[in-house]
Amino acid sequence: MALKQLVYRHRIVVLRNQRLSPAEFVEFGRRLGEVETYYQPMYHHPEHKEIFVSSIVKKDGEQVGVPQTGKFWHHDYSFMPRPDGENAVAFPHDKVLLDQVLEVYKPHCRYLETTSVTAMGDPSEPEGRISLRGAFRIGESCYIDDTGHFNSVEFNICFNQMIYFLMARP
Repeated sequence: MALKQLVYRHRIVVLRNQRLSPAEFVEFGRRLGEVETYYQPMYHHPEHKEIFVSSIVKKDGEQVGVPQTGKFWHHDYSFMPRPDGENAVAFPHDKVLLDQVLEVYKPHCRYLETTSVTAMGDPSEPEGRISLRGAFRIGESCYIDDTGHFNSVEFNICFNQMIYFLMARP
């Protein structure tokens, strides 16, 4: 299985005992796709801004890169426009399309308010996927009096509105 497919499947792949120069490391990244450059230049490698430096080393009394990032594992870039990197394409909310999709619903049953669609890889391939996030507001139930809790009919309507929106995307 190709390395890129392993990354798609497992999200993280460890390649042990690699001895790459900074230039080779950047070139290796480019073979996998577009290399994201961290947005804060103070953490860039001095010769290759594409490399984020995590280090406990000081040079001339100045911290090199981000200190102590190795104490815990985390996933950066979740706040970026393309959180999954080169293979993810984010589509911003499309109010015109959403209004068209919700047109068939009674006004008080139009629960979906905003959307965010992200396509990762090729959705027609086994590794590809599409994710959709939606924000809903249910002012009142479309068919029963207020029970004080979220009911399954509203859940199904919310889900249907998201799926209809996704299917209507060009």
